[in-house]
Amino acid sequence: MCHGIRTKAYYCNNRDALRTAAQLYSEANPEVGAAKTARYRSAKLQRDFSQGREDEVKAVYAEARRLTEETGIQHHVDHIVPLQGEKVSGLHVPWNLQILTASENCSKSNTWEG
Repeated sequence: MCHGIRTKAYYCNNRDALRTAAQLYSEANPEVGAAKTARYRSAKLQRDFSQGREDEVKAVYAEARRLTEETGIQHHVDHIVPLQGEKVSGLHVPWNLQILTASENCSKSNTWEG
């Protein structure tokens, strides 16, 4: 899939229709979503080296939740280096987490600019 400017512009201009189509597909094919979620959770478990730092990880998620409540804008916790990147895979550790708005995180996808 091409991730160029045309693709992003198309997505922005057709966001509602694409979301509706994705939702209908997900409802018709729940096993696809379940498999994707299982792959992500498996990757996260295999790359979780936060033992002894669980409080730091929880603090990042709590801060994202606080920002969402305070601003009314949805915030996500993002892995700076993706857990399932194409060329590199990151770890689920406090120093690989950042807080982004939902729109920033969704536009980032599984990319890493490092």
